[in-house]
Amino acid sequence: MNRFESPRQLMGYLGLVPSERSTGESVRRGSITKAGNGRVRHMLVESVWTHRHPPKIGKTKLYRLEQVSPAVREIGWKAQSCLTARYRKLAARGK
Repeated sequence: MNRFESPRQLMGYLGLVPSERSTGESVRRGSITKAGNGRVRHMLVESVWTHRHPPKIGKTKLYRLEQVSPAVREIGWKAQSCLTARYRKLAARGK
């Protein structure tokens, strides 16, 4: 992360920036460029898609949650809630 001066540089490296077709004053932006590391890009996109739904505990995860301390459970739940809220704010703005 230290090798990038800004989040824009990181997104450009991963290929998560919109493609652009420009001629004169006409600017058309398309889908993401898909340049860069495909595995990292895939992981990031999939992780974002998981946060579009409200956080909940499924049957398969309940077993794992019972094995950790309540403090760890609280941290995980707070992180899930924050990421879901962030996704919804960005989606509401059209991002």
